[in-house]
Amino acid sequence: MKRLKLILAAFFLLPCALKAQARKDVFTHKQAQYVACAREKLRILYVFLDPSQPAESKSMTTSVCTGKEVKVSPPKWLLEDLPSMSGRMLWSLEN
Repeated sequence: MKRLKLILAAFFLLPCALKAQARKDVFTHKQAQYVACAREKLRILYVFLDPSQPAESKSMTTSVCTGKEVKVSPPKWLLEDLPSMSGRMLWSLEN
């Protein structure tokens, strides 16, 4: 009788445990890649718009979105206009 209870418990609980394991991931693999690519693009934009970094260090290599190494450089107009843009801050986190 004890063995029968153990077998029945395993029979009913094992599928529940497998289903819970399958649903533990919040995002699918494709969605996780999409989020990682968006995060990398925001990081690149942050580096491009950081006026404290020299223009030579703003070029970077990334492989998150495409799967192959890609060199990303800021556009020339951004490098030229960044000093004047940083002088015309429209908002600030500091009060």
